[in-house]
Amino acid sequence: MLYVRASTEHLHTVIDGTKSHAVAAIRYRNKHREDYCSAYYSNKNFQDTYAIPIEPLPCESTWNIPSEILEEELLPPITRKQPGRPPINDRKKGCNEGK
Repeated sequence: MLYVRASTEHLHTVIDGTKSHAVAAIRYRNKHREDYCSAYYSNKNFQDTYAIPIEPLPCESTWNIPSEILEEELLPPITRKQPGRPPINDRKKGCNEGK
């Protein structure tokens, strides 16, 4: 099943399903596929994204880390028991075990 969502007034986004149906409908109408794609996926935007080089981080030994950050203790997240039925205990007790 295809879901169509309006992106702009004249542009719609097809969500899920096969895209071949949409491409076939566009070809049937003698339209260009590029007219139905977002400008986000254009070659120009791709090149603009990588136009500015990303510098790698320096060596960790040269980092300037504040002392209050170094002294802070990192704890694991607090977990809570999930709601719902408890797990089934299928283990049968042995003859030497009490009830």
